[in-house]
Amino acid sequence: LGRFDEGRQAALQAVALESDSAVIAYLAGGASYWMGDYASAERFSDQALELECEAAFPLWIRALHLMARGRLDEAIVAAERGVLVGERQPLLLGVLGAVYGLARRTTAAEAILSELTARAAQEYIAPLWMADVCVGLGRTQEALDLLDEAHDHGNAFIHRASVAAEYDSLRDEPRFRALLARMGLSDVARTRPR
Repeated sequence: LGRFDEGRQAALQAVALESDSAVIAYLAGGASYWMGDYASAERFSDQALELECEAAFPLWIRALHLMARGRLDEAIVAAERGVLVGERQPLLLGVLGAVYGLARRTTAAEAILSELTARAAQEYIAPLWMADVCVGLGRTQEALDLLDEAHDHGNAFIHRASVAAEYDSLRDEPRFRALLARMGLSDVARTRPR
């Protein structure tokens, strides 16, 4: 909704109330990442991993904030670990493929995309996770097709597109702006802290 200050306060309050909860720390890390506060995202994802070292989702947030900061080698380590402990969940494969693409490890990124595509023939795989890989590979039109499909499927995670740094390369694309408008998130995207 673009209410970043309120979101930050709610995250801090939740952590203060449940300081021994890995889930709360992970959620605060995610909120911090989407608000563009990468230092807090790092702090909270680290806290979550200290509380639960085999938790996959804090590794997802770690990979995202490291990727946004251009620390691609570290992001790869976090994403690879997340995929391992998260048993190859599509969300985690999406970020791994994206960071491989950004790091110009094209063959590895293509392998992730192929895996997700093959699995999608057998089970539901949200197009959003394949779109993430395509963004990392610089395949803009394919990524936009998949993002449109994710929106049509009602994937709740699509809303992060308005604020997530991994979509910054798409922000000037008319189709991407139209997608945000269909979701009612154009104003949120313009006010995102950077």
